[in-house]
Amino acid sequence: MQIELNDPELQRFVAEEVSAGRYPTADALLEIAVRRMMQTSAAKAVHADPGAPEHLKADSGEDLLTLVPEGLASPAREMTRSDFEQMREDLMRRYAQSHAG
Repeated sequence: MQIELNDPELQRFVAEEVSAGRYPTADALLEIAVRRMMQTSAAKAVHADPGAPEHLKADSGEDLLTLVPEGLASPAREMTRSDFEQMREDLMRRYAQSHAG
């Protein structure tokens, strides 16, 4: 497989990384980058919270850094029995969906 980087900035970055000795070849750098992307993708799938509301889902560390201050600044309220019952129902529904065959 041949891969061509059309962006001069990316070309420069790869060349600098290789010439600095951080990677033996451009191919090695790209293989490592793709592996990391695969690991990140797999980790997201494993650690995804399917019950989180859309506006609270973080797709990246940058998203998380944005969402944490928003959450801390939001008004707090005491959890009620109804809140816990709703959480339990949601959990039971998600469990049933994940084990439906």
